[in-house]
Amino acid sequence: VFFLVGAPIGILLSGGTQLGALASSVGFALVYYTLTLRFGRDLASQGTIPTWLGGWGGAILGLSVGTVLT
Repeated sequence: VFFLVGAPIGILLSGGTQLGALASSVGFALVYYTLTLRFGRDLASQGTIPTWLGGWGGAILGLSVGTVLT
């Protein structure tokens, strides 16, 4: 997931500074953490979504975004 999203973003930001690439990678890691460990876990523990979707939802979303970007 990180490769599928990171490679296209790195190519898009290759003309810019290294700070932009670093900021985008840290931003993506924070979004992934929030979706997977916080948001997904909370929704699964409340019973709003199935537990497998709470655990795998961030990976599925990241895979979808990475496929589109690639």
